[in-house]
Amino acid sequence: MSNQRLPTTVSLEQIQIQPPKPPPPVISHQVQASPPQSKSRILQAVEITTKPKQPTAKTPELQDIPVKTDLLEPEYPTLLCALADDYLSIARKLPEVTDEYQELVALALGCLESALANLKLQPLREAQASLRYAQVLYEETENYDEAETQLTKAIELCERHKFVDLKYEMQLLLSKVLYQSKPKAALRDIQRMIDDIQAYRHTAWQYLFRFQHVMFSLASSSFGDAHNATTQLEKISNLARQNSDSVILAFAAVIEALLHLSSSSQDAITATQSALAKARALQLNPDVEAIPQMTIVMEFIDLASSVQECNIVQTEQKRKILHDVLYDAIGNTNWRADGLIHLPISKRSLAGVHVSTSGHIFEKNGRYFMGFLWLLKEEAEALGFLFSADSAAHKNGHDGKAEKYAKSGLALVRGWQQPLLSEIYEQSDRSFIGHKLLEAQFLCLIAFMLSARGRWEKADKAVTEISQIAESLKGSFPTSMMSGMLYLRGIILQGLGNTTAALAVYQSGPLALVPQQDSAPHEVKIHHRISRAYYPASDATRNFRVLAAMNAAFIIQNPRHPQHHRLSSLLSSIRPIAEGSANKHIKAHYSLMVSILSTTTLTVKQYLKSAMDAGRATGSAMTTALALIYMQQKMFKGTVDEQALKCARAATHQARRWGDPMWTHVAAGLEAESLEINGLTEEAMKKKIEAESLWDGLPELVKNV
Repeated sequence: MSNQRLPTTVSLEQIQIQPPKPPPPVISHQVQASPPQSKSRILQAVEITTKPKQPTAKTPELQDIPVKTDLLEPEYPTLLCALADDYLSIARKLPEVTDEYQELVALALGCLESALANLKLQPLREAQASLRYAQVLYEETENYDEAETQLTKAIELCERHKFVDLKYEMQLLLSKVLYQSKPKAALRDIQRMIDDIQAYRHTAWQYLFRFQHVMFSLASSSFGDAHNATTQLEKISNLARQNSDSVILAFAAVIEALLHLSSSSQDAITATQSALAKARALQLNPDVEAIPQMTIVMEFIDLASSVQECNIVQTEQKRKILHDVLYDAIGNTNWRADGLIHLPISKRSLAGVHVSTSGHIFEKNGRYFMGFLWLLKEEAEALGFLFSADSAAHKNGHDGKAEKYAKSGLALVRGWQQPLLSEIYEQSDRSFIGHKLLEAQFLCLIAFMLSARGRWEKADKAVTEISQIAESLKGSFPTSMMSGMLYLRGIILQGLGNTTAALAVYQSGPLALVPQQDSAPHEVKIHHRISRAYYPASDATRNFRVLAAMNAAFIIQNPRHPQHHRLSSLLSSIRPIAEGSANKHIKAHYSLMVSILSTTTLTVKQYLKSAMDAGRATGSAMTTALALIYMQQKMFKGTVDEQALKCARAATHQARRWGDPMWTHVAAGLEAESLEINGLTEEAMKKKIEAESLWDGLPELVKNV
């Protein structure tokens, strides 16, 4: 059967939809907020002119009254900085990015540039103005070179005058600026700063710089960077224990769990649960309880790890817990509208640190905090739908709940407004990208579930919508999702019977089992763009490549196929990757493929049993149905046997639960044959009618294969 395909179960661990883990938090500069824009802008200088005073003519009645002519000069530095803030505030109130908006931002930059270039400022004022100027450049433009130059000069000024905390603020901003174009240089620079800060024992700043190092590493696909992130989190945890910073300790444990969850190592789930246990041990701490985002993210991670482990009993239990916790968390009054979380730190951690009112470390109601931007309420609710859909996808053909969750989540995301201009551009840009990717993930999940039920036209429509999002985001669309979209195109073409076009998709560069050598430069470029959305690459792309290769093997298995001679080498390439995968679905599909393509009875029995066991363990009706169908076809066809009849009936039952019309037709036909051979003619006739009705609904190209 040259049109045999390996349908796909929709699962977190197989397609690795990269949020179903919530995005890592972003280190926030308290109170700093500016409007967004999409292109670099030419700075406009602002000229400050003063008109000469005009002599005032005195009336006869006022001849004896002295006239003051020594009026105070304006405080120009203060005036220009205030003007800059006013321009940004006005721009922020505009409904969308327009020429007026861009002009206002350019005027704000011009005010700050003029203050720095034309006025002699006191060192502290100059350092503060330089920091503000660089912040606006970073947040509102893509002029990173100018921001880097300004920060480098300002850091030297701070070093001369010993403005330690201002210097740290600038260094932290400089690391973000550098990361946009030179990520490795940024990591080296931030590590150098960590070493310096550690020497001075400025613990609070150690937290901030180490967390920033972790965020950069999370945005990277490099194994070495992931290892560095784990090391930084361990050091943060040790510092937090020494200084009794319980919330910092819990926060670091949650981030560590996220890091392990995205890992492809064999012990990823064990490491995730270990980190999660450290966070849960502090969950009843009043300061931890006061941060609802942390509570719900723990539940997201817990559910995701059970899905990835294919533990269907735990998955059902944890999904119910998630629903209860989610709406309690969303109703928590501590959840700020802007998603900002305040992590309290002890006075011991503040030794040698000057606390300001507008920096990364700030005082509020007599306590000291660090600020991070994390999930908004609506984002958490959408992720709740996504996790629910993904965790219920294995039984969607039976009850349809997963599709309902996914469609509800998609409607929620599409109902969101564009990110407001009241957010700074860098933050607004990240929000926009994150929301579009979340929409694409819902569409991807829906497309897989539709494909599993043979709804090819609807699935194709969903893939077209994903493609439009990918085109709009360009380099910010993750490579793993691009691979998933291409794989979906392949299975849709194969499901419609166009095996030639499907094979071309499976063998295309992004899905090739051995990546093309010339793709490296492109990967680097994409990596830089994705880093702003915190969507790290994972083994998802490899999973899609393996699945594509297995589907290609089914297509070329026919000896008359022009590429049949490649089958042996293709199977040899698939074997080490599939057998070494920690993904249970990949292993199950590999067992199915070997059992179907093998000509040795012993091998067929061995791998069919393995596939059956995997189907039961993962709750996959698809895997179980395919294993039973091929067991009936290869081992029981044409035999008068009670076991053969049981196998045929079980295959039809599982195929119905799966929901794929073509395979339900095949199973019903095999059951009809078995019933007829065993003398149950009346029941056999009913099954034949059922099989024929399903046949009529299949695509024409499938019928002609």
